[in-house]
Amino acid sequence: MIIVFTLGLKPVVLVKIGAILDGLLLTPFQALWVGIGLYWVIPKLFQPDIAKLFRPHWIFAVGLFIAFIVFGYFCLVQISSVL
Repeated sequence: MIIVFTLGLKPVVLVKIGAILDGLLLTPFQALWVGIGLYWVIPKLFQPDIAKLFRPHWIFAVGLFIAFIVFGYFCLVQISSVL
């Protein structure tokens, strides 16, 4: 409440901007970092023979890539019209 009164903003506007930035801006980065974690970080944590057991199927990489492209498009193209 102190931030709202200090800046003189309406709380609904702050929540709306926060939701838009969280949904449009952070979702492509989440898909990217999950992919990096699944395919590069986790296999390095284990010995090679055990890392083969934890390697995810390639369809997860395709899904993460599609999510990155779709939400990246919304982030770059649609964020200016929403704000």
